Amino acid sequence: MSGVLLRKKELRKSHSGASSVRSSTQRTAVRTVATGQIKCSSCGEAQKVGETFIRCVSCPMQAHASCLEMSDEMAACVATYPWQCIECKRCSVCSLGDQEESIIFCDKCDRGFHTHCIGLSEAPQGTWVCQHYCNHPDNLTVTPRRPAPRKTSVVAI
Repeated sequence: MSGVLLRKKELRKSHSGASSVRSSTQRTAVRTVATGQIKCSSCGEAQKVGETFIRCVSCPMQAHASCLEMSDEMAACVATYPWQCIECKRCSVCSLGDQEESIIFCDKCDRGFHTHCIGLSEAPQGTWVCQHYCNHPDNLTVTPRRPAPRKTSVVAI
């Protein structure tokens, strides 16, 4: 079983007591506020000025990226799509949240996938990066190569 899956299951326990009150406004996955009045669902500490919070788009869960053990790279990636916490996470392929024992999580973007939806018979060991979003050919940036110096056909006599 992937170490990521185990880590995520442990984190599930940390925010399972979150309130069921939902905001009627559209949520963003990552938010930085200046007021410092938002409290972390994991540690209970208030958000500090300029600090980034990760917010679930499906429930009131919000937490420091560090409390969710998210790297800066993952937190930046999470800001680009409607992120869901471990309790709300659905498969990014079939959009179902069932068979949670077979859902694995990308170590780069934190999206969830049923192993069978991505053609795997079991969860990979160690670090795993999804092919659908993070390693998809359309998402890879290619650094253009500098053109080679032109060879001239002029010969000095």
